[in-house]
Amino acid sequence: MTLSGIIPARMMGVSTIDEDIVAGSLDAIDVNPSGIIIGRALAKKLSLSMGDPWSRWSPPARRNVRAMKIVALFRDGQLEL
Repeated sequence: MTLSGIIPARMMGVSTIDEDIVAGSLDAIDVNPSGIIIGRALAKKLSLSMGDPWSRWSPPARRNVRAMKIVALFRDGQLEL
């Protein structure tokens, strides 16, 4: 899994992700720098929802742990069963 950082103001005009937000908002990243926006299908697969904490670490040493909070979900085009 790859994580990519964004600056919401710079996303306007170059991305349509704001149109695909189904819960929360793109602007929530400005308010919560530890916030994360994930796809709805990934959230379902990991049993996560809005406001849930989520930690991610970098292999191989797993020393770089980052705690984040889900501030928005987007429609990601994945087939949801």
